[in-house]
Amino acid sequence: MKPFRRWTAYACPRERETGGRPRVTEMTAVQLSVVVPCRHDSEVIESRYAALLTALESTRRTFEICYVDDGSADRTRELLGALARADPRVRYTVFSRPFGREAALLAGLRMARGQTVILMDSGVRHPPELVPRMLALHSEGYDQVVAERDRTTHGPLRSALRDAGDRLVRHCMDVDVGDGAGDVRLLSRRAVDGVLALPESNRFSRGIFSWIGFATAGLTYREAAPGGSTDAADPRPPLGRRAVNEGIDGVLSFNSRPLRLAIHIGLGILFAALAYALWTALRVLLNGATVPGFATLLTAIVALGGIQLITLGVIGEYVGRIYHESKRRPHYLIQETDESRRPVPLPQHGPLPAAVPAGARAASRPADEGAGPGGTARQFLSFVLVGCVNTAVYFAVYVTLNRWTPYPVAHVLGYTVSVVGSFLLNSYVTCRTKPTWHAFMRYPISSLAGLVAAGCLLLLAVGRFGMDENAAALLAGVLATPLSFLLARWAITAGRRPPAATEPPEPTATTDTTGDSGPAGPAAPGGPPRRRISPAALLALPPLGLLAAAMWLGRWVRPGADDWCFLPLVREEGVGGLVAKFYLQDNGRIVNAVLTGAYAKFDLAGHQGYALVSGALVLAVLWAVTASVPARDWGLTVPRGMPLLLAATVAALFLLASPNTYKTFYWPASSVSHTLAPVLSCAALVPLLRARSRGGRIVALVAVFLAGAALGTLSEESSVVALVVLAAAALLGRRLLTGRRRAYARAWCLAGIAGTGTGILVLLTSPGSRNRRERYDAEGMTVIAPEVLGESLGAFLEILGTLLTTWQYLGAVAVGALAGLLVRTPPGSRPLPRRHTALLVGSGALVFLVAGYLCTVAAHSVFGTGIVVVTRAWNDFLLLYVVLLVAAGALLGRTAGRYGRRAVPAGALRPAGGAGAAVIAAAAVWVTVCAALALSLAPLGDAMRVRAGQWDRQDRWMRAQAASGARELPYTPTSVGGMGEPFGKHGSWPAGCVAEYYRVDRVTHATRLP
Repeated sequence: MKPFRRWTAYACPRERETGGRPRVTEMTAVQLSVVVPCRHDSEVIESRYAALLTALESTRRTFEICYVDDGSADRTRELLGALARADPRVRYTVFSRPFGREAALLAGLRMARGQTVILMDSGVRHPPELVPRMLALHSEGYDQVVAERDRTTHGPLRSALRDAGDRLVRHCMDVDVGDGAGDVRLLSRRAVDGVLALPESNRFSRGIFSWIGFATAGLTYREAAPGGSTDAADPRPPLGRRAVNEGIDGVLSFNSRPLRLAIHIGLGILFAALAYALWTALRVLLNGATVPGFATLLTAIVALGGIQLITLGVIGEYVGRIYHESKRRPHYLIQETDESRRPVPLPQHGPLPAAVPAGARAASRPADEGAGPGGTARQFLSFVLVGCVNTAVYFAVYVTLNRWTPYPVAHVLGYTVSVVGSFLLNSYVTCRTKPTWHAFMRYPISSLAGLVAAGCLLLLAVGRFGMDENAAALLAGVLATPLSFLLARWAITAGRRPPAATEPPEPTATTDTTGDSGPAGPAAPGGPPRRRISPAALLALPPLGLLAAAMWLGRWVRPGADDWCFLPLVREEGVGGLVAKFYLQDNGRIVNAVLTGAYAKFDLAGHQGYALVSGALVLAVLWAVTASVPARDWGLTVPRGMPLLLAATVAALFLLASPNTYKTFYWPASSVSHTLAPVLSCAALVPLLRARSRGGRIVALVAVFLAGAALGTLSEESSVVALVVLAAAALLGRRLLTGRRRAYARAWCLAGIAGTGTGILVLLTSPGSRNRRERYDAEGMTVIAPEVLGESLGAFLEILGTLLTTWQYLGAVAVGALAGLLVRTPPGSRPLPRRHTALLVGSGALVFLVAGYLCTVAAHSVFGTGIVVVTRAWNDFLLLYVVLLVAAGALLGRTAGRYGRRAVPAGALRPAGGAGAAVIAAAAVWVTVCAALALSLAPLGDAMRVRAGQWDRQDRWMRAQAASGARELPYTPTSVGGMGEPFGKHGSWPAGCVAEYYRVDRVTHATRLP
């Protein structure tokens, strides 16, 4: 009974892991084992498993399926692990790197425990329906059953070449491998033992199977159509090369005939040379003919050289095989098996009592005990955000009370409300504990200490280092924040004791397996687990608040520059009239005209609401793209709020960190052409990332073609960027993707290139584009002229210098680093190879440089070298710049997390060790950038508000004068953000459009507002 007891003790935990079903163990006799080598088969492995399971269950035998993953780089390993956890009859082995199919077959035979073993590919060419037929022949006493392919469906050329190769191999080998013998084969247990008794390193399985002998039977099958196969994803050589390599292996592995053949060839050449010499001598003696010279000698040398090289190659092959045999290296190295996967135990600070589970210890721990660097990072971020909220509360209370009370009273009341609110929020949110009166009495110490520390740092920065007072105040406040945080946490949590654990609570899950949620907190008594606030969700609040404030300021936008000309045309002729004017007269941009007419249709209200609509659209598109990334398919666990954080970061930096925020975000005419265009092109990624079926992939192809066609008639510069990115993606896909994914990615990129090219062709052939080139004297100019390329290069270098020295873009790197630190990878996953990392970084930098330079070249015909100051035209490649910075930060974060964090529980979403400090540093940089953007946005909002008041007053007066019959009106220019106005640097333009807008004959220049 002892073995049975040992088996029971082992099986109990395994039954809990597999849902209570008994797992196949050594005591259970396995009658049939199916060995399935696989590599890069993630697309078909599940469907193949289902078909194989149906065939095996019909045999009414106990069976197991032994998968061998030959170092796949896709999701094959994760899928095999999932199958093994779901079905106890599935076993698997994963190699540390690709060792080849022969090694995979050997590993599978060593894994197999059944009395009968079947070898079968993971693709769909080998139908599982062969299993019952092979078992039927095996029951007749055959130790080997070989499935031979039916070649009647092959073409005549392929059949002839294959037959010739098989005949050559059979003639050169000491064993008969059979005609058409494939990889589907049944072996009895003694046949398997015979195969495993051969220890050679250079294995040729077909020859080994024939060499061991035993009674063999054959059957014929027809290969399945390759439509659902992943054979294209197999990185092995193509069919011709693979057949040649297998033939060479077969010839050299089982005999020494090639060496003997070299001796025969040498003797034959010797006799031929002697015969030729004798014939030459007789010819000279009898006929007196001259001896052939150069041609004969050259032919002989070339022939002998070729024969010598072939002989040396044959000898080298044998020497190489002897070399490998003498090394006695293992056939393969195993990285993971189904038996090696065990739950990683939670790290503990000491031995736990046997009667108290780990969840009880975690539940009884005070808020600040054992928080770890990851918990400290979360608390610090929460403390910073609470400070921002309470600053806004103080300001709101102060402004409200200052209307009726003296400002000192308003200050005291506002500060009191702010301190109380800060204490409560930090107690419940930051430290997650109940507030007490003792803690409240200690809490003001943190504010006082922060005030003193900030004051000392301010005096030191201004007096000692001579910094600007405003910048020094900001820096001092940021540096004093950690001290305030530590004191505040001490004030709230000091003196607390852990509650007595009378009844240990039930252990609760600490992670969410969906991949979209953050970790779950300790469960409330009798309630569900409480979800913790993700740091990513907290850090998404500053950019979201910044975008909300920027969109709220959009109500102060008023028409200017080109808008004066669009408004009367749309009012009189509608959007169709604007489309006709753009296509026939102005520039040929059809989609641009549609979007412009969409906001111009609403006159002043369209301008006031444009920032709200466009900002929400930019954020929604970027959020849809980031949320559509199939992180779960890649085995990544993404904390809640991370897609929103990435989208809000890119949107905030793209819209608000540019040199001229007004023209980037608030001027509708510029925003449509240079800001919305690159963002809308990103929308084509959503169908691609969400495509899970054939229909979805077709929709993605159609969507990218239509998006490219629309982009081509929306913005020429954005189209150039899209073409460069798509071309680079198509080229990179050959290195980073395999099989059907690589083919589909290439097709998607080509569809986008075709659509964009179609749109550009429509635009360039339009009468409006021709008129525009004539208007700027660019009809005869070529963009490849040396002077154009040189001037464009100089201008782009100046633009590049400006972008690289704009420190606010460090926020993109910081948020990318946060993503790299907080996004979790499955345990045991291999990092991205260094060559792939270098390829991605180098390709990203090259794509940005090429796209930016080509955009500058394309804009040279209109702006010339003035593109340096026309900052709105930079936006066509600025979005790409921000996205690449986020990606670079993510790579840095992954590197820092890999080398700086200690072991953490599987699935945990917070970093540990040195990664906690990296999270705090990145979060501090991002909050500082958001504060700087807010400080730069405030004066712009004031200028917009002043201009809106002036514009409204002048608009009311001019409408009243026009209604009273005036035909000529004075107009005072009111500009903001460098906007063009009548009687400015562009002369009287657009004074005529202003006159049309107010329905008067002309407007004149005035210096004072009415």
